[in-house]
Amino acid sequence: MWASRPSSPRCNPSLRIELTRSGGYAGLTTKLGELDTAELPEEEARELTEVVKRAETAAGSQRPTPGADRFQYHLAIEDDDGRREVTLGEDHMPDELRKLVR
Repeated sequence: MWASRPSSPRCNPSLRIELTRSGGYAGLTTKLGELDTAELPEEEARELTEVVKRAETAAGSQRPTPGADRFQYHLAIEDDDGRREVTLGEDHMPDELRKLVR
């Protein structure tokens, strides 16, 4: 799934994320983007890693919010610990992750 990318000495180990959104009025799934922190400057990579950790924590503590046409955000996360996926409702996203989505 992940494209082969050279590793960078600036940020090691790398964290690869893919973000998709599903739901909404049409119920479609849209890939919003993917990136590898190895391709970012070290400070940005650290900040993104912290945002992803907060998103994982938020996903583990949320209950689904009832309501038609709500968006769900799906993060596929791959790092040295393996691959995992988390889903966040639009009203449970950390502000920093919301900024990334925009």
